[in-house]
Amino acid sequence: MPLKLPIYCQLKAIKDFFAFEPDSMALDALLEQNFKQAKNRIDLQDLILNRSKLHLDIDLEDFLILAEADVQNRGLVFSLLDSSQRGNRQLSFEPEIFEFIENEQANLPTFLNPHTLFLLDREKEFCERFEKKYGFWFYNVERLFEKAAFILSSALYNVTKQVTASARLSNWGDLRAFRHPCNAMVIVDNYIFSPNYRQTYQQNIYDNIVLFLKVVLLNNFENIEFDLTFVSEKDSKNRFTIDELYNNLNQKLAGNFTNIYFNLSIIFTNELPPDLQNHDRNIFTNYFWLHSGYSFTYFDNRGNTAKETNLTLHSILGGFYNNEAGDNPIFDAVRLHLDKCKHICDAQTNTDYFRGNKHNRLLDF
Repeated sequence: MPLKLPIYCQLKAIKDFFAFEPDSMALDALLEQNFKQAKNRIDLQDLILNRSKLHLDIDLEDFLILAEADVQNRGLVFSLLDSSQRGNRQLSFEPEIFEFIENEQANLPTFLNPHTLFLLDREKEFCERFEKKYGFWFYNVERLFEKAAFILSSALYNVTKQVTASARLSNWGDLRAFRHPCNAMVIVDNYIFSPNYRQTYQQNIYDNIVLFLKVVLLNNFENIEFDLTFVSEKDSKNRFTIDELYNNLNQKLAGNFTNIYFNLSIIFTNELPPDLQNHDRNIFTNYFWLHSGYSFTYFDNRGNTAKETNLTLHSILGGFYNNEAGDNPIFDAVRLHLDKCKHICDAQTNTDYFRGNKHNRLLDF
């Protein structure tokens, strides 16, 4: 059965979603004027109706009462119940979660699915404040449509020394458009700690880890706890010990991010069985997957491009043209990769090859 994306919805927000007409246009007019905006609207509808598990702000008893009253006109509530009973939709009734949000009584990232999205009947400022507080995506209907192109997006960059290349990633700052709320990250790259020519390993940490994080993470988090895990290999040239690496990276993070507390773990795959070795180069957040054809050590200490490769980015909420109904192929692929990372973390018990507590909500959930 395909994995479903968890969306915590207030019922009124879902009703508003289907009643919302961007720019006061009907869908037919929108198709004529702006195909991309219309496609985003259709994709959002597919996400909500087919590719997600809806967690509602109402208990089952009240929902059934509303559904019974909705039978005659076969409205939204009746349709949700009907499709759920036929096994076509997953519903959950959790009003207590929305009470936690309103009262700010719980640390949501400690017990919710790390890929959770919220759709609320609240003002934009409320949603933005809670994104800074928890590192989850919070949207009202209007903001959901405004951000649709971003939350469904995919992109490709050319990492190359050819300055005339199209879609060229000339520095980490070019990824600023993908800055987003999140509360965890897993970086999988056997050579992420291997410096480029003329670089020390300390310079590489700043040039290709700290600068990347500065670009993609919000700069106004409210003292958030952030899980950061590296799955890599021990440096073959023994240019640093794992303790030197761990301590230096922790110092760099603390010195550059005063509003984020990093729970840092480094796991080397050395001496693990072949099926737990890794040759991919991926970065995962709660909502995005970055894949590189080469190590992410793209830039040297002078800011020059040191690699020739491609970088692709995919939102886990996005899909492909050949999606079957209800499928989440990107989300499925991400979870397969993260499950392997979890097996690697659990299997590596040799203390010469890991530092940190190995906990990451992307892996532990």
